[in-house]
Amino acid sequence: MRRPSVLLLTLLLGIPFAALAQTSPFDGVNSRGRAYADPAVYAQNKAQWLARVAARPESVDVLEGAADFFMIRDRPLALDLLEQARGLEPNNPKWVQKLAFVHRMNASSGDVGEASLALSLMERAYAMDPDHGASLTDLPAMAFDAGDLDKARTYGERLLKETGSDRTKWNYGDAVHKGNLVLGRVAVRQGRLVDAVTFLRASGETPGSPVLGSFGPNMSLAKDLLEHGETEAVLAYFERCRAFWKMGGERLDAWSKEVRAGLIPNFGANLRY
Repeated sequence: MRRPSVLLLTLLLGIPFAALAQTSPFDGVNSRGRAYADPAVYAQNKAQWLARVAARPESVDVLEGAADFFMIRDRPLALDLLEQARGLEPNNPKWVQKLAFVHRMNASSGDVGEASLALSLMERAYAMDPDHGASLTDLPAMAFDAGDLDKARTYGERLLKETGSDRTKWNYGDAVHKGNLVLGRVAVRQGRLVDAVTFLRASGETPGSPVLGSFGPNMSLAKDLLEHGETEAVLAYFERCRAFWKMGGERLDAWSKEVRAGLIPNFGANLRY
């Protein structure tokens, strides 16, 4: 099947031809927040990205930019674009990693099949580039979400071992937090609550990271332990989190108040970060 010409596409989509000539594939389409909230703006941005992909189908930069844009509202399209990029650069683990993240987003509703696919892809990315810590940092939680507790424990222990005590490593803060968090969740599932409390404490002793400082810590293990009556351990965890989550003081105060009242807070997105 022949691709439509760029000119024909611009006419069909109602896009100014000049928009396709911009030197950067990202010019003029950085208002994503508004685009996702406003259907009309989203439709316009979507048309621009589709036109740019049609105009430069061999550009992995354009394919990546479009995939990133569509990842929120058009995930099948995002997956297709990432597969195209992988076809152009089959030895680049970045595309496998990004495919894994999209399937992980699909799994956020509890779809174990999607979680298993995400895990398989991330394992492939890690095998392609084992020296890059990003894949290993996410593997423990992805294995846990896929229901493979043995792999979750193995990857969690490997992450902490490879990170060691070297605080100069770029992913040190996230590794300490995520590795201990998943090991604690595995311990809860296996009935080892004393170990789980120890891991919760270690998870909160991270020095932080840009992500942790902005979005805050993951509260999945805290929730698990609250369901088993470990109130004091969770309250102590909240206090440790204040050291690196300066922006989260009010939220930590509210959660602490609820826990002291015998409630389990609605941690919202902090169960997913």
